[in-house]
Amino acid sequence: MKKFTSKLLMPVMVLVLVVGLVACGGKKYSSVSDYLNADEVKSQLSEAQKSLEGSGISVEVTAEGEKMVYTYNCAKLTKSDELVTAMEAQMAKADSTFQNAANEMKKFVDVKNGQIEVTYLDSAGETICSKTYTAQ
Repeated sequence: MKKFTSKLLMPVMVLVLVVGLVACGGKKYSSVSDYLNADEVKSQLSEAQKSLEGSGISVEVTAEGEKMVYTYNCAKLTKSDELVTAMEAQMAKADSTFQNAANEMKKFVDVKNGQIEVTYLDSAGETICSKTYTAQ
């Protein structure tokens, strides 16, 4: 289970970094929504999503106010206590990556308390685990 969850988390971190670091020439966007709708961000997001094809994982990146939300749908997983424990442990190992992405967001999006939320859903749409990182 540990190896599986490690492999599952790697594309998540890559996608967070890709979408989180697409800032163009110091341009500052007025909102998270404006940022996600920028052509260069949409292009990078599309490429990152393509990298997940065939993995049984799909992702949707949305804006909720000052929050950028990554929702991963894991079509091959069914929630269990063991899976929740393993996923939470793997997410904890990646805390610094997600926190850095939240901190970087403030550089190119006009937000006071920008946040990044990462949520994993199982094949039934039930939350396996979720964590929010607030920019410091």
